[in-house]
Amino acid sequence: MTDNKTGEQTDPGIAKKVEVVDNRVANVELANVMEQEQGVKIETLAQALESGRPYMEDMVTKRNEFKRPYRESLQERAEKLGEVETLRELQKQVEDLRALLLARTGPNPTPEQIMWAQNEAREGLLKLAHVARAFTRHHRVPPFRVGGAMLALRKVSEEDGNPWAVAFAANTKVDDNHDATPKGEKWCAEQYLMDLVAEPTSPSETGIYKILSFGVVAEPRSDDKSGKLHETLTPCAICRDRMVYDPKLTGQAGILSLETEIVTQSVEDPAAKRIDPVAHLHGMHGESIEVD
Repeated sequence: MTDNKTGEQTDPGIAKKVEVVDNRVANVELANVMEQEQGVKIETLAQALESGRPYMEDMVTKRNEFKRPYRESLQERAEKLGEVETLRELQKQVEDLRALLLARTGPNPTPEQIMWAQNEAREGLLKLAHVARAFTRHHRVPPFRVGGAMLALRKVSEEDGNPWAVAFAANTKVDDNHDATPKGEKWCAEQYLMDLVAEPTSPSETGIYKILSFGVVAEPRSDDKSGKLHETLTPCAICRDRMVYDPKLTGQAGILSLETEIVTQSVEDPAAKRIDPVAHLHGMHGESIEVD
């Protein structure tokens, strides 16, 4: 496994605040791509700041709002695809992994125990992500299947004294009637996992305060924005933007940071794996990110 966390401290994918030209972010390529997205209106930086959020946070928020009607729960998909038993089995594996971590760390893990758990859980996350691909709904035959899994820390409660949160997801591309079609709107496995934290819908999803790792398993393909092809499928432009700019998760929210790790594996060659922090994702695609 190649660990790409190490290296020089100044990453080429991180830039200071971008210059503003005619009240717009100077990244013209990004603006052009965004203007082509359905339901996302490009605003000037001045207009975005009037709403109290930086330009990119505003864009990510608009994307999330527009795409909401095109999402499907795992339960809905399991029933449509005849994968209810698979869903139950993965839910059991999640509880087994949480129990394993709790037995080692207790309800109040130390920084050293958190690091141990992150290392210990990597293979488990990839296994969950691999099987979760069964819940993909996509128009291609065979479907373009992407599975994801997440390790996070959550506040303990009287009902659940386990501080470890584990979840899994898969991608979809459906229209507003929830039919898998080329005209549908894609929502990635990583996006579904972030949704669980930003917009929890069940008690098991509440109280998450730190996302440690994402695991992603899929067939490698060229990035839909940069065109770059890596040995594993890394998060797309929409995902990597959200991992840096979603105001419900990043920045002052402090739930998802530039140090959060992304562990990816090729379904075609399981030996092809890599670990990248969120801070490196944009740089891998020749892009920069804004930092304070």
